[in-house]
Amino acid sequence: MAPSSTAAVRAALRAGRAGAWHGGHPGDPRVGLSVPVRSDADLRAALATLAEAGVNATLLLSPALARGLDRARLAGHEVGGLGDPAGAPGLDVLAGTPVTTWATPERL
Repeated sequence: MAPSSTAAVRAALRAGRAGAWHGGHPGDPRVGLSVPVRSDADLRAALATLAEAGVNATLLLSPALARGLDRARLAGHEVGGLGDPAGAPGLDVLAGTPVTTWATPERL
């Protein structure tokens, strides 16, 4: 029985086939995952999906959406900015570290 295409892709990534993906090195299967979050519903869905998959990601949040969130809710995930950078210091507080990743809607 032939392996599924998903299994073949995973094996090729682990072997470093075709070079590296963003942030990785040949033979290193780690890749970066950024998830734009535009609403509380998006955040709930993203956190549930990521938890089910057992992976962490960079959650791209607007400063307005980040107000009222606590760090524990985002445990294990990096916080990045989305949209207008006004209010970026609030994201820094939420992340517990300076936010160094930022995306604008035009760049998504």
